[in-house]
Amino acid sequence: MADIQHIIEYLSENLTDPVPRFVMVKEIYKEPTTCPAYMAAYEKLRQSKWYRVLADEQWEDGSWGSFHSMVANTKINSKFISTEAALRRARELSLPKDDPVVAKAVRLMERYVRGEQEYPDRVEKHNDGGRGFMIAIPFLVAGNLNLFDPDNLLLGSLREVYLKTLKVAFAKGDFDEGARAAW
Repeated sequence: MADIQHIIEYLSENLTDPVPRFVMVKEIYKEPTTCPAYMAAYEKLRQSKWYRVLADEQWEDGSWGSFHSMVANTKINSKFISTEAALRRARELSLPKDDPVVAKAVRLMERYVRGEQEYPDRVEKHNDGGRGFMIAIPFLVAGNLNLFDPDNLLLGSLREVYLKTLKVAFAKGDFDEGARAAW
């Protein structure tokens, strides 16, 4: 059975695609962002078709259309069904939070969380008339923001609310759908 060092050596010699090459430099070798190998791999990644479609499809506001909801009847032909889907692509590419595409999306998510920009999605239909969905919006956005910027100061208060909600909802040992937070 091959040990991890042999696998890394094999990948180093044989990886040619810029995406796994960058992921290897960043996530396996953990090269600093100032390292020439990191910078070269990152630049090649940014020239790849996978990055280009992400950058080319991004809207001026930092989104890729609706945030969470999949809008099937949109008049815009996009490669991404939602901003969340595009953010998953950015995460799969292992893009850092200071990448121009990610940084633009992070600023958008911060505006959503602060209430400075209206959330673009239509209210999803649920048994509660969409009330739960509207309450969950900041948490949907915060979860995505956390993927790229876990130390973002906007996340602290939302984490606290989320923890309190989980404690109330699971107070009896399993999920109580009718539980109401007392705060």
